[in-house]
Amino acid sequence: MKESKHPTLTLPKGGEGKERHQRSLLPKVGVTTGDPHVSIQVILLPVFIQVALTFVLLFMTRSAHTGSAGYGDVRFKDEPNDPTGTALAGSVYNSQFQLPVLFYVVVTLAYLLRKADFLFVILSFVFVAARIAHAYIAVTSNDAKLRYGAFAAGLVVLAFMWLGFAIRILLAL
Repeated sequence: MKESKHPTLTLPKGGEGKERHQRSLLPKVGVTTGDPHVSIQVILLPVFIQVALTFVLLFMTRSAHTGSAGYGDVRFKDEPNDPTGTALAGSVYNSQFQLPVLFYVVVTLAYLLRKADFLFVILSFVFVAARIAHAYIAVTSNDAKLRYGAFAAGLVVLAFMWLGFAIRILLAL
């Protein structure tokens, strides 16, 4: 028998304990997971977009900083005396390490456990769109009602992603 580089799990086949087969615990790159029509590239595309948003905001923080006070004075907390510029860019950048962290975790788990179906991927794209809208509103008009609406939309979508994932795991669907 050919040895696999991936850890394997031996499962009974057809309810009989004598006949066994091996199945890889790790998905293979290029192989579909969950829904047979969802590829790893499609599952991870929203993650790549979210990471790109984080880097764009980081560079905006740096450029907002270099256009302001001086080199090396990057602040990452909201300050009442500086609601624009460096503090605003830093705040928007910091927000990418709040809800998106839960997004990264659920996408990783759904991929590894083969629970990322078409609906999951659609919700991933909607979540990332809400994060982009939230960041855009924050760095342009900074309208609190619009910004909160985008944040709340992302939060609700992420909650549905986690709920769907948890149901599929707990009910072995």
